[in-house]
Amino acid sequence: MSLWQTIVPAEMLGRENSVDRFLGWGSMPIGVTLGGLVAERFGLRAPFYLAGVVDLLLFVAAIPFVNNRTVETARSAADSRARDDSSRPEPPPADPAQPPS
Repeated sequence: MSLWQTIVPAEMLGRENSVDRFLGWGSMPIGVTLGGLVAERFGLRAPFYLAGVVDLLLFVAAIPFVNNRTVETARSAADSRARDDSSRPEPPPADPAQPPS
């Protein structure tokens, strides 16, 4: 199971996935445009070097935030939330004879 599936509540997984896809696919045209401009100005290898530098900088910036301690904290919070949700009684099913309000 992935970390996202572990820490995101089950009823929110679809929304989280849609935001993830929106940001991922939505940023592609911006990246293609910027990569084309960089390649036109500095050559075909430049976008790859630039992407490598940006990835390295993002990795270094994420090191303080993504570690075993923060992952375990997020997982334990998700487990606690799941236990709290399972202790709540389920609402009674809707009466099919009643029209929706």
